[in-house]
Amino acid sequence: DPVAVYGPWGCGACRTCRQGMENYCERQAEIPAFGGGLGLDGGMAEYMLVPDARFLVPIPGALDPVAASRIDPHNVRLIVRALEQNADRPTVYIDGQVLTGAQVRDEMSRFVQAYNASGIGLGTPVSMLALNRPEVLYCIGANGVAGVRGTPLHPLGSVDDHVYVLEDAEIEALIFDPIFAERAAALKERVPSLRLLSLGPCEAADADLIEIASGFEPQPLVP
Repeated sequence: DPVAVYGPWGCGACRTCRQGMENYCERQAEIPAFGGGLGLDGGMAEYMLVPDARFLVPIPGALDPVAASRIDPHNVRLIVRALEQNADRPTVYIDGQVLTGAQVRDEMSRFVQAYNASGIGLGTPVSMLALNRPEVLYCIGANGVAGVRGTPLHPLGSVDDHVYVLEDAEIEALIFDPIFAERAAALKERVPSLRLLSLGPCEAADADLIEIASGFEPQPLVP
C-alpha cells in the first residue's frame, strides 16, 4: 500500500509522544536518530525502513504520491490541537479583529464544508489571491484539514506570472478577494478551466465561498 513517512521519530513512550507530538519527544538525546533525514541518511530516498508502523501515513489510492508529498498532516494536527487548547483565548489579531481559538476553529470547519460542497477535497490543486484578512486564515486552515494542495499567488505578480503558476501547478480553482476581481477575470480568460471562488459578493466569481460557508454549522476538525 502507498504510504508517506512521518518525519520526526520519537521514543513513543514519553508524555509528549503519547499525545501524538513525537517532534517534541522528551528523550531525543537518548535516541540514536530522530528520523529519516534527521540524523539518518535516506530522507530523500524513494523507499526507507522505519522502526515502527506508527510513522506511516496511508495515502489514499486516488491521490497521486507526488501531490501527497506536498500535504503535511503534522502541521494540521498541531493547529487543530492549539485551537482546541486555546478555545477561549485570543489567538488571532487581524484587520482590527480579535478572534478566539474557538472562533477560528469554527470558521475553519465551515470553510472545510464549503470546500466539500464546491467539489474541493483531498489533493485538489487550489490557488489563492488575496490580501491579509481573516478568511485567508480560514482557507489556509481548511486547506490543511481537507488535504487540499494550496499554491498562493503573489498580489504584486503580473498576469503572465500568475498564469504560469496556475498552469504549472495545474490549479483547478482560484479563491480570490473581490478587490482582485479584474485580475481573476483576466486569469479565467487565459485559463478557461479555472473555477473562480470569491471571498465575498463578486460578479466575476462562479460562487461566493463565504456565502457557502455561512450555511453550515461547525463540525469537529478531523485532519
